[in-house]
Amino acid sequence: MRNPAGKRTTTHGTLARALGFSIVALALCSCRRVTHKEIIGYQGPARQDPFLAAERFLQKERHGARVVNHLKNINQHRGPIIAAAQSFINYGDADAMIEWIEEGGHLILLIEGTERWHNDWKENSFFDSLKARKPEAEETKLLAELGITHDRKDGDTFFKHEEKYTAMAGSRTLTAELSGKFTVTGDAAGADVRFGNKDAPSLASFTFGKGRVTVLANARPFRNRWIGEQDHAVLLATLVDLGQRGEAWFLNGTRVSFWKMLWEHGWMALVALAAIFVVWLWKNFPRLGPLREPTGDVARDFTTHLALTGAFLWRHHEPDALLQPLRDTVTAAAVRLGWHTKDPDFIAKIADRCGLTKARTSFALETAGVRERNLFLRITQDLQKMAEELRAKTIIK
Repeated sequence: MRNPAGKRTTTHGTLARALGFSIVALALCSCRRVTHKEIIGYQGPARQDPFLAAERFLQKERHGARVVNHLKNINQHRGPIIAAAQSFINYGDADAMIEWIEEGGHLILLIEGTERWHNDWKENSFFDSLKARKPEAEETKLLAELGITHDRKDGDTFFKHEEKYTAMAGSRTLTAELSGKFTVTGDAAGADVRFGNKDAPSLASFTFGKGRVTVLANARPFRNRWIGEQDHAVLLATLVDLGQRGEAWFLNGTRVSFWKMLWEHGWMALVALAAIFVVWLWKNFPRLGPLREPTGDVARDFTTHLALTGAFLWRHHEPDALLQPLRDTVTAAAVRLGWHTKDPDFIAKIADRCGLTKARTSFALETAGVRERNLFLRITQDLQKMAEELRAKTIIK
């Protein structure tokens, strides 16, 4: 007889050896920690307002700043107005802006790169590679009045074609990374602040009447992601100081491309809808290509056509159309025997001749809308029996 205590001792020893082996194996393994960093971009107000950092910087360092949605009371405003070229949606706004500048106002005009929906931390989307946006008539008029010509063949760019420029702005030498170019004529050609080529700069600031106009080909250096790079923040403050001192207005009037915004924020839903549409097409249009002529070996006999017709009528809830030919056959055979359908004993005569009850005969000849399969089969059998009996009696007579 085995000793239970000895058995427990053997089990404990096995477990101890297995535990020791596991500890030694773990000690011999080489482990290291890998950290993966992923930038998801701004969230909250900074995601919705690409110029939030610039607004707060001017609020703290200069004479304040705020976002406005229209140019109401522009004649009483003395500070700079920072606006996208797309903000001018009618000729009245463009004319009012020109008049305000000539009276001493300072317009900082951003031609491209002002979309508020664009995620600066995300690479260019599919729509950025499409044909560049066509400028509106009011926008073209304003630029023409200021002596600016802009070629949009490159579209709205945020990550491409940036170039580093160093130039004098006011009394300081500043460095900035700018993208895009425009050509200057008239007053713009004599700009006292210029970043880029003389005839095709990326930034130019010049006097216009009693006021001043500053034009940037692309708003990239003043957006949240890039305003802290190079001397972009200092450049913004210097440009603001070139004109009249006062609260800076950020004009929020950029036109939003619905399809760009939809693809940027709802591409997953669009892909799902496209997949559902493809499945729907596959379900409802199973035939691909033109109809083919049937081959000769698939010809059906008359009985098969009758069966298909009956199945079609039954599937479309038309049982009376199936029973009516049998009822007409029974009635015609009874009339040939000399009975009239208006006789009060017409049903009784048929019942006696065919060996059926009067109630069953009446039910088979007069009941409509039968949808129960067994009941329909019984009515069909009764009508077939009546037709056979009456035809046989008619022939004998």
